[in-house]
Amino acid sequence: MKNLFVCHSQAQLILAIGLAKGRFGEQTNNLILFKDFFMGEELKRNLNEIFNTVYIRKGGYPKQNKKWKKKGYRFISDLIFLKKTLISFYNKVFIICDQNLQELYIIKKTYILNIKTEFIWLEDGSYPYFLNIENKQGLNRNRFTVHVRQFIFKYFLQFGSIYSYEGNYMAGNKHLKTAYLTMPECARDIFKNKKLIKIEAKEYLIGIKSFFSNQKNIFFPEGDIIIVFDKFDTYEYLDQIKDICSYVIKVSKQKGKNVLFKLHPREEVANLEFLENAKELNRNFGFEFYISRIVESNSTIKVIGFKSTSLQVAKFFDLETISLFLLSGESNKELCDFYKKLNISLLKNIEKLEASI
Repeated sequence: MKNLFVCHSQAQLILAIGLAKGRFGEQTNNLILFKDFFMGEELKRNLNEIFNTVYIRKGGYPKQNKKWKKKGYRFISDLIFLKKTLISFYNKVFIICDQNLQELYIIKKTYILNIKTEFIWLEDGSYPYFLNIENKQGLNRNRFTVHVRQFIFKYFLQFGSIYSYEGNYMAGNKHLKTAYLTMPECARDIFKNKKLIKIEAKEYLIGIKSFFSNQKNIFFPEGDIIIVFDKFDTYEYLDQIKDICSYVIKVSKQKGKNVLFKLHPREEVANLEFLENAKELNRNFGFEFYISRIVESNSTIKVIGFKSTSLQVAKFFDLETISLFLLSGESNKELCDFYKKLNISLLKNIEKLEASI
């Protein structure tokens, strides 16, 4: 059996490693990584030991890679590379960003090579459980531009039936009939038409430890509270988020507690004055790295956030987890329902917040 994993982020790659070393450990596992995060040479060497073949391509990180000129050059370069590389069949192909040109081409080429290929969607953060922020950029701006996109991909670029979707959302491609999730029982309705397969906790932990195996000597400062963030551009009322975080730090300090904070690995905002009284954890590492350290040390650290994927990861590994989403000014029923299923504390007012710190 031969499998292909196509990833972009640290979180996706951790799950791919867990599966490659877990249930598919005796099979051939190849990796194509469109790198959307910082990675050192140690990790590259580590990946070559985990996967049979590793291909690393430029992604959308850092921010300048998203400029249209660079994106256009990258698309052409990637398609030429994929045409030369995808020359043998695969039994399973794991895809995440199924609307991307490169991933669509991978589906088309591998399907031509083996019409029995099983195409699988691999979990991407909180997306299977709630919609964090709606993608209204580029050709997703409105219904007209979505139809323009369909015409370009289906007819001009000749993807034909490969460009076939249930709707305008990630994982909507009809060829992706299966999804591997950490919490399939909590998946939102758009995944109900797929075969859902659970990624086991032991596989997840294998992925985390393998991904960060070269970081054993990195110091993890002590703290009683970790505030975790999604990318700041996903928050509707950022000033309100800042005020709440300042209050959390102030009250924590008054109670003699140390506060750490963890930004998203792709966060590029520089103004962090509202966090000046807390210590930043290395943003280049996914929160999973710190989770593994906390689990191993049996720490009683409390994790506080709003709607970060780090909250569900913390709860998945049984840490005390609090969401301040109801204080942020936003509303999201899917998010609230999901957090309630996980027994993540959703605080409704400042008084309860102060008592919980």
